[in-house]
Amino acid sequence: MRGRVAGLLLAAMVVATTLSACGAAALPAARSSSATRAYAIGEWVGSYGSLADLSRQSTMIVRGTVSSAPPQVVPAAMPGSEDLVDLATVVTFRVTQTLGGDLRSGTELKIHQSGSPDAPLFDPEESAWLVGGREYVLYLKPFFFVPGRSTGRYVVTGGLGAFAPSGDALTRTTARDTVPRTTDLQAVTASAGVLGTRPAAP
Repeated sequence: MRGRVAGLLLAAMVVATTLSACGAAALPAARSSSATRAYAIGEWVGSYGSLADLSRQSTMIVRGTVSSAPPQVVPAAMPGSEDLVDLATVVTFRVTQTLGGDLRSGTELKIHQSGSPDAPLFDPEESAWLVGGREYVLYLKPFFFVPGRSTGRYVVTGGLGAFAPSGDALTRTTARDTVPRTTDLQAVTASAGVLGTRPAAP
């Protein structure tokens, strides 16, 4: 698994370097071969070592449930782009508790996931894939195709900021990196003290 993740990160660096002259970073290709120049910026397989690392790169930490209604499957590329082959899945997440940020309970968020329900772009062990009807605690950041131009969607920070709750205990849904696999609501809430301070991206 480590070798595969290293390959993904290397691919991301190569694509980002290629596109730097245009002022854009790109989504690393994992299970798709189509062009990536129109994809959203965002370190989908970013590397983090702690809850504080996740929090610094996030804009909110929330607990809630993914809607059990069928998700919206959309082109993964920017509207108007010629690269409309790959797909993305947009799920609705209803917030029941805000652990970091100022969202009200009952707020519904649109979460952008790369790939289709039958074919996620990344292995769910490496990058979180949210399933309808399940409860999660999520570290989230805005999703956009162009920096500063809102899409109204969010992504799980680094693909790692998704935890399955059982009471106050939390289990991370992914196996990659050194972010704690098990933690609790108290530790997650404490990490909100550095929410959104955003050091240089890894």
